[in-house]
Amino acid sequence: MKKIILGSCLIIASLMLVACGAFSTSSTMSDFIVFDEVYALHDQSDHVVLARILDETTELVDTLIRHPQIDPYEVFTINTIEILEVFSGSLRVGDITRVWQLGGRYGNTQLNNYDKTSLALGESLVLFLNNNTFDANRPLGLTAPTQSAYHFPSIIPFSVGDDFELESVNPSNPLSLTLGDIINITNETTENE
Repeated sequence: MKKIILGSCLIIASLMLVACGAFSTSSTMSDFIVFDEVYALHDQSDHVVLARILDETTELVDTLIRHPQIDPYEVFTINTIEILEVFSGSLRVGDITRVWQLGGRYGNTQLNNYDKTSLALGESLVLFLNNNTFDANRPLGLTAPTQSAYHFPSIIPFSVGDDFELESVNPSNPLSLTLGDIINITNETTENE
């Protein structure tokens, strides 16, 4: 009987904490460009890579310097990635780095960013990345979060041609990326070096 009463008290206390604002949730939509073609996305990206998603964490970051008019803290989701192939940019195969995205949950604070792309652990993805120019502690971000991540098959059948389309991580992404696009991006980068 004591366990039932104690359990009921814990549930009521939890509900009261939530009702009193102990857990805060906010929502945002980022202001990113939506690209009409993959080459425009590539032109705005500092790196195009094939990467494996190794880990995901969240951090509550003091952003008062950047946004003094709003809540001084923002939640970021950070994915640790291993670079498997470099199609363009200065990253190297074998590099381990982190990709930051606005949004996620940290403790009692949740920020829902409807433009955030979920990157599944263990997956190999083609990523379009930008160097973060405003904060060296968060070096990389997705160029256009809803358009910058594509599934890369672990085995590509021999009969597949350049028109083989890679599936976007974001199902509402209108942009298509093919193996031929990746080959052209790589060749264009090699010619410019």
